[in-house]
Amino acid sequence: MAGLGPIVATLWKELGMAPPAETIGAEFEFDLGEMLIRLDLQDNGDTVTVRGRIGFLEGNAHEAGDQLSRVLRLGLGLVALNGAVLDAAAAEDILDNGHEGPVPVFALATASLAHPVTVLQALRAVLDWQSVTGSILTQGVDEDGKPGSAKPGSGPSSDAEMIIFQP
Repeated sequence: MAGLGPIVATLWKELGMAPPAETIGAEFEFDLGEMLIRLDLQDNGDTVTVRGRIGFLEGNAHEAGDQLSRVLRLGLGLVALNGAVLDAAAAEDILDNGHEGPVPVFALATASLAHPVTVLQALRAVLDWQSVTGSILTQGVDEDGKPGSAKPGSGPSSDAEMIIFQP
């Protein structure tokens, strides 16, 4: 089994970069802007899961509940257009257990290893989640684990980097 090496090489080519030098096995993690992306080769050897951290819920249950409700409503609109799904399993921690501090929210999509273009489509779908939830979720945390500079409602800054995928 070749692992994810060929898929990562394809993604890097699309991003206009040289592929990573290290050997890539069944999992690979990288940052795309402020978004952490993880690729996992499933046990069947044919399916890749693309999982991206789209942001963070605020550190208290009331604000987090409001954020999660808004994100879920957006998800209802995305379901017909987007192949990624919301993975907010960690939200249970803050909503049910009184956890304090930001809680990550992820989007995930699956793709076929046999068709590399589907991995790119899955990555785009995950990135779409981040773009539509950017005004709701905090986009980063600092070294202390506190929400970073991008606050809900602030929208993208004028000097934000853009990544454009072309077919």
